[in-house]
Amino acid sequence: MFGTSQFCCALIGAAITAPEEFGQLKVNDEKTINFFAVHLLYREEVDLKMKKGAEAVWELFEKHGVTELVDINRKNTA
Repeated sequence: MFGTSQFCCALIGAAITAPEEFGQLKVNDEKTINFFAVHLLYREEVDLKMKKGAEAVWELFEKHGVTELVDINRKNTA
């Protein structure tokens, strides 16, 4: 758990609140930097991910408007 919240794990993925072009920075022909965001999960969301894959969690996040911005009062989507 994180502090007093019930979040227990995290999922690494694209930043939902940033423009798509933010996800990658080409430094030169040999070096590209990829940027990711941390999405906090409840136990039931982790269970869903383990049973049905990450896509099931991403779909619920999209349906419920969940982003990488931390909201300790966020409702469990699972």
